[in-house]
Amino acid sequence: MFNKSYASVLSEDFINEHKNTLSISEFRKTPWHYKLWLLIMHNHNSKTLTTMESIIIHLSRNASRKTVSNTITMLEQKKLIIKKKDISDNRVIIIEPTEKTIREFKEWIHHLKFELNSVEE
Repeated sequence: MFNKSYASVLSEDFINEHKNTLSISEFRKTPWHYKLWLLIMHNHNSKTLTTMESIIIHLSRNASRKTVSNTITMLEQKKLIIKKKDISDNRVIIIEPTEKTIREFKEWIHHLKFELNSVEE
C-alpha cells in the first residue's frame, strides 16, 4: 500500500497539467511563469499594485523585458489578467488577475492544502 508523503503530494501536483483550469495551466508552463503568477496573486492578496515594471524587475534574471511583455499580452488575450493604465500616471501599466484567475487559484490552493493535510506523518 502506498503512503502519501508531502513530497509525493507536491510531486503529483507538479506532474498534473491542470488542463481543466486554464490559469493554472498557463501560469505553470515554466518556472518564471510560476514566479509571475505567485507575484500577481501575492500582490493581489496583500492589496499591492503590480506594475509591468515591477514584474520586469522581479523576473529580470529569468526573462527579458520583451518576453515578459509578450507573455503579459498573451495572458490578457486569454482573459487571465487585466492590463490597465494608472490613473495618475499613464506611463504606468497595472496588472491585475481576473476573477477567473483568482477563483482557480483559490480552488487550487484549497485542494493542495487538503492533500497536504491528509498526509500522515
